[in-house]
Amino acid sequence: MPNLCPHCSAAAAVARVTLHRKPWANSPAVWLSGQWSDFQALIAAGMAQQTPDGWHVPTAAFPVA
Repeated sequence: MPNLCPHCSAAAAVARVTLHRKPWANSPAVWLSGQWSDFQALIAAGMAQQTPDGWHVPTAAFPVA
């Protein structure tokens, strides 16, 4: 059964995470920061992935303004 909660959707998660274009510490050049639950929604929607180092990075499906 699909999740009908509007606050749990990938679109809502995109609005709550921050896209960073510059590296920080040992991060990749483009990375995301935000809540764990938002990362899970984005990963499930194919908009983000977690690197082996634990960083969350956007995929090509992530909407970039």
